[in-house]
Amino acid sequence: MLFDVDAEAAKLWQDLATAHGLQFRASEYWKDVDEFSDWANLLVLDQSAFEGPLVPKAAEICRNRPHQLVIVTGASLAVSDAVSLMHSGVGSVLEKPLDSQQLAASAVELVEEAKALIANQEEYQRLKSLFSDLTPRELDVLDYVLKGVPNKQTALRLHVSIRTIESRRAKVYRKLQTANVADLVRKIDRLDRLRQVFARQDDFRQDGVHQLNLPQNRCPRPKHLKMGAQPVADVQESA
Repeated sequence: MLFDVDAEAAKLWQDLATAHGLQFRASEYWKDVDEFSDWANLLVLDQSAFEGPLVPKAAEICRNRPHQLVIVTGASLAVSDAVSLMHSGVGSVLEKPLDSQQLAASAVELVEEAKALIANQEEYQRLKSLFSDLTPRELDVLDYVLKGVPNKQTALRLHVSIRTIESRRAKVYRKLQTANVADLVRKIDRLDRLRQVFARQDDFRQDGVHQLNLPQNRCPRPKHLKMGAQPVADVQESA
């Protein structure tokens, strides 16, 4: 999905989308992002489509759309703006005028990044679904399992029999499709990392893993900064 008033740039992006078998839509105004871009895997936001400061608006779009790869283009972007955009979650920053050969060379990488983002989102939804199937009592048992508390002590703390704890533990393993504690830890850590990227605040009470008091790690989005044909370090040195 492209947001740009530049017809020549729109033609370049459309040709690129066609070459890679991608759907293409364009709008001249960034506020159409909510109306037209839910289906898109990749958003291209040009400076010309924005009224007022670009960086805060692009940052807001990134926050609200963590499942989409965002690219920003512009003819008068300062290096400081480009760096701020990258810190806010933008995947790539490209300087105008766009070069067709440069864009074609970057296309494979951009498409792969978008596909990786989609794959991560699908994995997050799958893991979230597994955990949402656990009952509150099974989550209690899982918490004690992860803390290394033996079944006997868990039964005493939860005021149930050891057999009940064993039964709930077996259900946890089956529902989460794991065979041992190491598998549980890996799966929970992965969900927690993905949640930092994809979950909205109102999702936190639904996936179960928030109750387990695990470290809050971050799973960074792909970041590639390009100003024209130069990486940002070269631009900074030559500026």
